[in-house]
This record gives sequence, C-alpha cells and structure tokens, in this order.
Amino acid sequence: MSDPFATAPCSLPSGLTTPLHRAIVGLLVNSATDELTRNQLAAAYLLSLRQLVGQSVSPQPPWLFLVNAGRTAADPLFEILRRNQGDAGVGADDQSSARFRGNVALLRTIVAKRKALRDRGIGGGVRKLDAREEGNFSDTLERTFGAGAVGHYGKRHDPALGWMAGGGGDLLLWLDQPADHDGFRHDLRTRADKLTRPMGVNAALEITDTFVSVTGSLDVSRWDAGLVGDMLDAQLPAIYLPHAADGLAAGSIDRSLGCAAMIFRHQLGSGLLRVYPRVLPTADAYATGCERILRARLAHCPQSYDFFVMVTVREVDAFCVRLCAILAKLDCPVDELELLRRDLTRATIRAITLGVECMAYHGVGVAPFRPREEVCQVLAILRTRGMMSRRELQRKFAALSAEARDQVLHHLADEGLIRVEGNSLAAVPLDEFVRGLAARPGLTAPPCACAHLPDKWAGVKKKG
Repeated sequence: MSDPFATAPCSLPSGLTTPLHRAIVGLLVNSATDELTRNQLAAAYLLSLRQLVGQSVSPQPPWLFLVNAGRTAADPLFEILRRNQGDAGVGADDQSSARFRGNVALLRTIVAKRKALRDRGIGGGVRKLDAREEGNFSDTLERTFGAGAVGHYGKRHDPALGWMAGGGGDLLLWLDQPADHDGFRHDLRTRADKLTRPMGVNAALEITDTFVSVTGSLDVSRWDAGLVGDMLDAQLPAIYLPHAADGLAAGSIDRSLGCAAMIFRHQLGSGLLRVYPRVLPTADAYATGCERILRARLAHCPQSYDFFVMVTVREVDAFCVRLCAILAKLDCPVDELELLRRDLTRATIRAITLGVECMAYHGVGVAPFRPREEVCQVLAILRTRGMMSRRELQRKFAALSAEARDQVLHHLADEGLIRVEGNSLAAVPLDEFVRGLAARPGLTAPPCACAHLPDKWAGVKKKG
C-alpha cells in the first residue's frame, strides 16, 4: 500500500513561520488562565477537526455540544468551532418571502424532472437536463439555503427535498441561533428520523440517504434533563464538552487558532487524512483510568451510546497520530510532536470522560436503584426552591418515601450535585459542579509534557 501522506508538495501560505505545531501547543498551555478551559479548548479543537473530515476517517464522527456553564451568555469556546469549521452559509433569501418559496419550487421541479426521466429510462433526456439545469440548481440552492457543507440547522432543510448541502455532499449543522435550537428540539421530540435517518439531494439530484452531524453550544437554560434524555433515547452520537469559561487569553488564542485552522484546513483539502482501523489508545495509565470511569457511568446508559463513546475514545490517539504525521511532513521536530500527541490525546479523552460524567447533572447513572425520573424531580425541586429542609422536600415530593428520599439524597451528595448542611439541602450550580468534576480523583489535569517548550506560537510574519 502506498504511503497515504505521499501527496503533492505542500504549498502553505508564505507568511507562516515555524515551528508550526506550536500553534496547537499554544492551545494546551497558553489559551486561558485556568486549566480546565485550556483542556476543553484543546479537545474542542481536535474533535471539531475530527468532525470536519467526516466519514473519511471512520463511519461515525461525534456530534459536539459545548455545555456552557460559564456566567457569560456567549460561549467563548464556540469560537474554536467557528474557526475550524468555517463560516456557515445561511442563504441570501428571507425564508418567509415569496422569492424563497419560488426558489424552493424551482429546486423541487428540477429534482422531479430528473426523477421522471430516470423512471422512464430516458438517459438522453437526463443528460440534456444535466447540461441545461445543473448549474441553475446549484446557483439557486446557494442563494436559497446557503453554500458549502456547513450551515445553520434552522436553514438547511426542505420538507420535500430533505437536507440541502452545496455539492450534494454531507452536511455539518450548527446550533447557533434561537431558531436552530428550537428546530433541533422540536425535531428530536416529534421527528427524530430526520436526524437518525437523514435524507437529502445528492450530486446527481436524487433524493437519497445522506449524512449530517451537529455542532452547538448549550447553556444551562437549554441543556436540561429532557434534552439529555431525548438524545439518549434517539441514540444520537453526542459528545458533551462541559466548561465554565468566562473568557480566554484573547491575543494568544486568536493567534494559535488562526494558524492551526489555516494549517489543517489546507492539509485536509489536500486529502492527507485516510480511513484507519479502530485501535486502542497507546498504553497510558491516565487514559486507562478515564476508561474505567467511563465504563462505570456508561453501564447505566443505552448500549448503543456506550459503544459509540468507547469507539470514539479509542480513535482519539490514532487521529492525533495522523495530525502529527502531517506536521512531521512540515518539518516539525518529531520529539516535540510525540509530546504533543500524548498531551492532546489525554486532554481529549479527559474531556470526553468529563462530558459523560457531567450527564449525572441530569440524573444519568445516578442512584440506579431509583427511576431516573424520580432523581430528576428531586433535583428540579432543589434547583427551583433553593435551600430547603428534608421535610420540605418530602412535602414537595410526597410520592417518595422518607427512606427512598434519603437514599436518593445520599447518592446526589456523593455525586457532588447537592450540598447537605445539617438538615438543610441545596443544589450545586452547574458551573460549580463542572469545576468539581475536573478536580475528582482520576480526572484531575494530567501532566502536560508540552509545558516546557519555548513559549512561541506559529504565527504570521508581520509585513515590513
């Protein structure tokens, strides 16, 4: 088999300096003042890049949901997903306008003509239609739904034609605007097949199976128990990345992200990443410890989700190897790349583990001897009412016996979800819970081998 990295010579932008891999090192060591934010930022970078290359690496890229437990309304880590995945084309037309409806009617007509000619076996007619209207279809699609493979969830679907992607390929959807979030939630509850068995128009203008993935940010108001339960029930391949960041080291993050995105978007466009078999992570005590924590929580999740998470974890190291192989071809020192591979692998596996553990905030895997709905009801009462006594809780949830109540409360306290002060109880806020997760045994920050590298980033040469 030929070397998958033996491709055409690199033609990176001439303004880039070396060593290029320091752009990613900067995410691990300089991007924020607190350790948890740096870890989640580096993991978001890797997983969003993994998502960007889609099924060319393995069959199921993860859907990424940043859980924003910070105090700011805008998610500061969502910027990394924007940088990696590119701008989302939203289309120029107002979807309530007559022009939009006319364009959609034209698109449907072209697809219907193509299907009618094929059904009648008129190959020549299809070829003539190709020559005459394929460009018209592409232009109208871009004007109506947006260009490219990245788009807003609320603006890339037609009830008759399905998901609309420029070029008829796979589609990466953003939950970025209120309409995106509302549409996603509505579909999840009423039309889950739209997500689990997506259909769309391919390059041959046929309605067929397609592939979609989702990237979004959920604050405490949107990331609730109902959404988590619905996503588990629908067997969606969701990875949560919880964080409590209120800000980033703006100058450092801007330079590192800009360069890292430029490097790998160019290299991915050159087709350097190939499918590889699923492999176990390189033997590593930290990764092995995370896997034990994952298995304990995933034992209380649907088997399909357990399988998906463990496959994703076992692909992380192999994907990091591929990235480092790209960087090695760009003359980055191999010894430093080995340190980067180890740090990036650990950070990403830790982030995935924190995400699965964070689902306990909504009763997943908590007090398994009681139904999850009961656990969620207790948590909802405490989060709504504030500090209260056991007896007050009993009156609010009379269906739960005193013995069962105390069992649930014991487990919630062990999970770090509530504080018990004598006879008084209080729920722990999401940001405090997330920070507490990162300090638990086995989930504290792994040693950063890249920390000793010179404090430089791969930037762009200044003019003059």
